[in-house]
Parts: sequence; structure tokens; C-alpha cells
Amino acid sequence: MKGHHQQSSLLSALSKHNLVPEELVDEISATFLQQKKPFIRYLVEDKNYNAVSIVSILSRSFGYPHIDLKNFDTSLVPEGIRNEKLIHKHNALPLFLRGKVLFVAMSDPTNLDALEEIQFNTGFATELVLTDENSLQSCIDKVLEEENEALGITDIDAQELSDIDVQEERKEDDVA
Repeated sequence: MKGHHQQSSLLSALSKHNLVPEELVDEISATFLQQKKPFIRYLVEDKNYNAVSIVSILSRSFGYPHIDLKNFDTSLVPEGIRNEKLIHKHNALPLFLRGKVLFVAMSDPTNLDALEEIQFNTGFATELVLTDENSLQSCIDKVLEEENEALGITDIDAQELSDIDVQEERKEDDVA
């Protein structure tokens, strides 16, 4: 029910600013229930709403600043807190630290659970910065690709991994 309320408040803001026609609100809400993706991504990818228009409206409606990540310097993203699982789970990207505050880019201002979980896992207070869905996805892909390249993961392909022979380690007790 919590997710439905969040989705409703987003649709209400977008409808109030005439981005989503009032008569489509119920239809969009109902069709989203079968989706396995974040709501803002659904609006951009499946319903073809403009990501920049969405973030502009949501920034004004919810009172959060927004940033354009198209030219963001990804080297500012703190390396020690790049948790790929959390980034994908919450569609959120830690951007930079200022003191003990971690600024996190997201396209959905109602996803406050993401900020809480990131705060719990990093130990830093979190602040939300809105960004448009398309530039968020591009920036997330770039940051994670850079990290994988730094680790040399891109040099390993599935064939090489399938050729690795794993053997169980035998303890001395097992031998006797």
C-alpha cells in the first residue's frame, strides 16, 4: 500500500502541472502494478513522458534540488560506498560526500526508504538530489562500468569462467 501512495502522490504532482492528463492517471496507475521497474522509469520508458520535464515538476512539487548528471564528473563518487546492489535496488546513486553528509541522486522523491537504507549501510547522513531518469541511468552505468574496469572484471568473460575447475579443499580429518 505504501508504494501505491507514493505512486499516487507522484501522479498527482505530474497531473497538477499538466504533464499527465487527469483522465490517464487511473489507467497509468493500474498498468504500472504489473511492472517490475521503478515508477519514474516506467513513465519515461513505457509511457514516453519527458524525463527532464518530470524532474523539473517533481523538484518544484516536493522541494528538492535537482542536478543534471549529463556532464557529472563520476570521479567524485566516493569509491568506498559504491554498493552496486543498493544502487540497482533503489535506482539511486551516491554522488559525493560533504563532511558527513552523502548526497544521493534519485529520480523519485518519494523513495525515502532508499535514503534510509543507504544511510544505514554507509554510516553517513543522506540528502536527496533529484535528477532525470535518463541521465541517472547513464551515470549509474558509467560509474559501475568504471568500477568494473578498475577491478579488471571486464577482462573476464563467461567462457574463461566456465573453464575454471573448482575443487573442494580436504581437511586433514577427512583424509584419515
